[in-house]
Amino acid sequence: MRPLLATRDAGTNLLVNDLLCLDRAIRTITYAAGNYTGGTAAYEPIRESFAEVNRTNRIAYYDAMNIKPQSIADSNRIFAVVSNPIAPDITEAVNGLLGKKALIDAAGLSKETADGLNLISYDHDTLSLVAVAPKLNVATIPAASVVCL
Repeated sequence: MRPLLATRDAGTNLLVNDLLCLDRAIRTITYAAGNYTGGTAAYEPIRESFAEVNRTNRIAYYDAMNIKPQSIADSNRIFAVVSNPIAPDITEAVNGLLGKKALIDAAGLSKETADGLNLISYDHDTLSLVAVAPKLNVATIPAASVVCL
């Protein structure tokens, strides 16, 4: 029997799915950096990966702005995805780019790479602090500070 007032989804599944899509986009940076052999033309996959991370982040931002306040359990689900796989994959992507720094510098693409990383950093901050944080259960904030470090 279905209750008269069914509980509506708080949007957690949508946001978690968005975050997993964002993580897949982040991993494209690692892949593109790993395959970069130097030069401007070979840099295009890195450029595209920055654009994909920005695109998926904007989707997650929009959806996060429209979800309901989250329960403790749902807030913890969101933290779990951010702490693993997203946080380690961001580190791996940045390290992948750092590993190609000499080639990127030689191609004259250092500023573009820095701009791409700054865009991703800004996107991360706005998604985390402006869109998601206000929806999380206050009781989970200590857990969030550990994830964000």
